[in-house]
Amino acid sequence: MRLIGWLLCAVVMCAAQSCGAPSAPKVESVNVASVEQSEGSPSRVVVAVGLDNKGYGAKLLEGRIRISYKGRNVVILSLTESVKIAPRRSVVVELPLRVSIAHNSSAVAFREAISRGEVSEVKVSWQAKARVAGVKRSQIELPPTPIAELLSAEQIEQLCRAFNDSVTD
Repeated sequence: MRLIGWLLCAVVMCAAQSCGAPSAPKVESVNVASVEQSEGSPSRVVVAVGLDNKGYGAKLLEGRIRISYKGRNVVILSLTESVKIAPRRSVVVELPLRVSIAHNSSAVAFREAISRGEVSEVKVSWQAKARVAGVKRSQIELPPTPIAELLSAEQIEQLCRAFNDSVTD
């Protein structure tokens, strides 16, 4: 469970910071606010993201984050409802996400690789549709990118440690 929580936090932070626009909100914190379990695995998660938004308000209409291992999806996070981001202030935005975890050989290989600290074949991609105040809808995306390019070595070490702790709990 800790692995999924940490992984969600890391991936949401990467996605938010990868927008690259100068006026994009700055991510100040990411925490798992709640988890709904189904058959021993998380099925829905709410991630609370602290943002310092110096720009316009926005509405995140759709969003999907994919985590893959050796080219096959192992975890997919999908936004379940639209989310508003208030303009020109610091806010905490709650992202309700549906969690889909693959139950196949790639998912097993992914877990084994993470437990050994081998993340070279782990990639993250995301797509989102948003509307900025007064502007048409826009789609932003990140193509599959190695997680090592998105997270620091320290964050990857924390990810692997969280995974190993969750396996031994």
